[in-house]
Amino acid sequence: MSAPRLNSIEVYYSTGLISRFAFADPGNCQDVVDQLKTANSFYTRSLVLLSTRFGLTALQTANVARLDFFGFDLPIADYLNSVTSIVQVSEQSFRALFDPSSMAEERRRAWQVPGEDQEGFVEFEIAGSQSVYWRVNMQSQRLTAADLPTYIGGLLQSGGLHAELEYGQGISIINPRHILTASFYPGPPIVPPGTWDVSATI
Repeated sequence: MSAPRLNSIEVYYSTGLISRFAFADPGNCQDVVDQLKTANSFYTRSLVLLSTRFGLTALQTANVARLDFFGFDLPIADYLNSVTSIVQVSEQSFRALFDPSSMAEERRRAWQVPGEDQEGFVEFEIAGSQSVYWRVNMQSQRLTAADLPTYIGGLLQSGGLHAELEYGQGISIINPRHILTASFYPGPPIVPPGTWDVSATI
């Protein structure tokens, strides 16, 4: 696949289909991102219209799983909770950067000290056979085991989850409705009662 053009958008549908569009005016790319970075973007707009030289394309946002915008210096909304940065990385980068043993120990230490900087990863499995990896930097919070379902549920029920693309290429917005699983690495040192204890390889 060729490298995406600047000031362009890739639309990933829940069916696995991918559409690509280039913005005739670079400023239009920023305008669209400004519209979508508001809270509940995938819930408040049921339809997006794209005008081309030869016609008009209508996108039903309920079927859109992910949007990638390519362009430098695109605006990005404030992150949720105590997150300071999120970068979408490749699977190769994720496997090269994630050190299970050392990061788990760091997570245990930070869990006891609210406000301490820590790094982790999230792996999303999205409808349409899409795997997305995020590298997350945040300040630790003092959460109890009982807080975790509410905390994670709030993330997955937001209007849109966004991250910067690797190497500053632009931003990505995920529609939470199409997230099948979200795996957090390393996991918290405590888990709620009733959590299934399973073995998995990554």
